[in-house]
Amino acid sequence: SLAQEKNLPYHQYMDVETIERLAENNPFSNIEQINKPTLLGICDIMLTHIAKVPIPDKSWFLKDEEYETIHWIRHLYRVGLYGLVLWVLNKLSDKDLDCLIRSCVLHDIRRLHDKDDKEHGNRCAIWLRENHHQIILNINEDELIESISYIISMHDLPWGEIPNDVNLENNFKLLSLLKTCDALDRYRLPKLKRWINDEFLEYKPSLEYKMFAHQLVVESEKIYLQESNWVASIKKALLVLRDKYAQ
Repeated sequence: SLAQEKNLPYHQYMDVETIERLAENNPFSNIEQINKPTLLGICDIMLTHIAKVPIPDKSWFLKDEEYETIHWIRHLYRVGLYGLVLWVLNKLSDKDLDCLIRSCVLHDIRRLHDKDDKEHGNRCAIWLRENHHQIILNINEDELIESISYIISMHDLPWGEIPNDVNLENNFKLLSLLKTCDALDRYRLPKLKRWINDEFLEYKPSLEYKMFAHQLVVESEKIYLQESNWVASIKKALLVLRDKYAQ
């Protein structure tokens, strides 16, 4: 079980005991009044616009066997869903949506492993520049490809290590949003100290959004272990949460 590992393996797969630990360590369990309308609104945005999140192809990943680990397909898809909500909340243009969502679903596809894989963002950006014509994401504008590549290349760097140049100036908002979307899904990580920390974020998500993200991780991972269909598990988890918030 990942929950019992002191030295986590390079390739980390979700298991029942770890999901139970994630659920038991709910950081929002002491909140007495839950804003269900806000949580319901988040869920409805995802369900309404879910078709806008493209599904990464298995061939884009560095290693086939890593498609199911905690940094790969389910993580990327949930991060894309978080991006949908920030698109609506920030009233982004359709072009910005294209850039943000594609950055969300591509940012970890060239990881070597689930530990501290330095340079994985840059590795992914290089791959995208060389292979964008092969992937069916309707990416056909040079400017869009460069923006996505830049955002992906910087997503894993601390803000203090990102050069303060024209690229940052032009892409600051979307890079901030990608970092937040990525951080919202950190509730899946077996080491609780690595969960989302607002101190590292320029765009700080609401308490309700963090609460929703924790519940989506736990519910979707639980369903996935039962049914082994990652797309269905995430969609089914959204429906379960929607029913819960609508009561």
